Amino acid sequence: MIMANKKVFFVLPLFIFFIFTSRLNAATISLLPQARTFGIGQEFSVDIKIDTEEMYINAGQATLIFPVDILELSSVDKSSSVFSFWPDEPKISNDEGVLNFTGGTAKGISGGALQILKINFKAKRAGFAELTLRDAAVTASDGKGTNVLEEMRGGVFYVQDPPESFPDLNGDNRVDLSDLAILIFNWRGTQNLRYDINGDGQVGIRDISILISSLGKTRPQ
Repeated sequence: MIMANKKVFFVLPLFIFFIFTSRLNAATISLLPQARTFGIGQEFSVDIKIDTEEMYINAGQATLIFPVDILELSSVDKSSSVFSFWPDEPKISNDEGVLNFTGGTAKGISGGALQILKINFKAKRAGFAELTLRDAAVTASDGKGTNVLEEMRGGVFYVQDPPESFPDLNGDNRVDLSDLAILIFNWRGTQNLRYDINGDGQVGIRDISILISSLGKTRPQ
């Protein structure tokens, strides 16, 4: 009985320590939306947000990487940001496909979707555009500058030319049951955005409806 009690007293502090330390790195920095389809020449916006997981933070930084052959980063909007000062102002390089920023606030803030930046892109060429975050940090408002970042979430965007109003998915210049089979195979998959006919970021029921309405049609010459 005494031995069992000793085990409890030994395990309990370890459990408490694990719970406490697991909370030290809990923040997530994300791009929203994380998947969409656009047409060449179309302009769209992506938000950078932080989820603090109930922790209080006072600063954050990151580098955003984007493919310059597919996307052009036209501007950055920080007017709605929770950060009030910028030691490193958002800096765009469309030559290297990089956006750098460091921002902060004078008081600790907490929230599930803190707005950091709104990034405005223009689609240049057809293809998959992967946006990734790196060299990121989110610091706790603890007087120590503790980095509490746990996860970075990027995004994948598909640019198509032209936006597919004629849903010929297999390239045979007609819409038939073969195209329907391809669409059903890629049902509910955001990783197959070239089958996202209506451009809402997923392959779903609306794409099925559009394709069915076009069954039997041939591409105009």
